Amino acid sequence: MILLGCKISDASWKLPDADLVLPQRADNMLGLTVRDLRQLRENWNDIEELEYHRLRETTVQESIQQWLQLQHAFEWQLQQTEELFSDQRRKALAELQSRIHRLVE
Repeated sequence: MILLGCKISDASWKLPDADLVLPQRADNMLGLTVRDLRQLRENWNDIEELEYHRLRETTVQESIQQWLQLQHAFEWQLQQTEELFSDQRRKALAELQSRIHRLVE
């Protein structure tokens, strides 16, 4: 098997330590390099801590705005998968409404 120009014949393969840009596919829309991915992996605890603090600082209004932006961005996919996931989505929406109702009380 060939991965990023490296022949993989056994479990001892290693990715090149260069600024090799990974292919522009749906899973790499940012054009990340191998070095970028390695840095993400090595600093993942710092990233999670930053995410935790950002979430704690986010207001309800900001959260709703972000949710609406995501809804808008993925609306076409939601429509295309309506039949497959409609029950799941209704249950998730009911749970969300229940949580909001408990927060208001």
